[in-house]
Amino acid sequence: MATHPTSRQKLPKLAPASHRASSQTRGTDGLGKRKATEILPLFAQHYMGDCRHNSTAAAIAIGANPRSAHSTGYHLLKKAREIGLLAEEARKVAEKLELTTEGALRQVARILHADPARLFDEHGNAIPIHLLDENTRAAIASFEYDEYGRPKVKFWSKVEAANIAMKHFGLFERDNRQPAQNLAIQINLVEAPAPKPNGHANGHGNGVHVNLIEAKPR
Repeated sequence: MATHPTSRQKLPKLAPASHRASSQTRGTDGLGKRKATEILPLFAQHYMGDCRHNSTAAAIAIGANPRSAHSTGYHLLKKAREIGLLAEEARKVAEKLELTTEGALRQVARILHADPARLFDEHGNAIPIHLLDENTRAAIASFEYDEYGRPKVKFWSKVEAANIAMKHFGLFERDNRQPAQNLAIQINLVEAPAPKPNGHANGHGNGVHVNLIEAKPR
């Protein structure tokens, strides 16, 4: 028998407060009754590792329901970031790969100081790549031979390396304190006041305002 649209229907009862999802388990649909202390580290490992910063994929990797994995991943990512798990995983990966600030700056310096003359001996002959010094090899982006057997070497960009170094030393921040570009520069050119009949200058001249606008880069 169909229910009349105006008839009152019973609303579902809410679960007791003790049974409701806590802030530690909310948004973990499909992960069963596993504790947050178990779920979050696994999520952080997948997120920073094989899932390449994809929270949905990381949620699925630890067993979340694919239909709600996007929402689950969002909640887990937020919690993992709040308690510092992502930073900890990043530190572990850096240690495993032996990535340090000193090593990164050393590579930048190798690129900046790369000298093409080191590719040749005193007679102008190309030195085999395996005989080049370590610093020169590290600055090479690609190495190949043309159809005549001559080596073709391409170095990493010195401009990009210089930008990285300048950012590290805060030079861009210092430069940004200067007046921003493309601002209107107003120059007030005031005509000489017209002389009065008695020979004294008149205090009222005709003001000429010229606005010079720097051209915006295209």
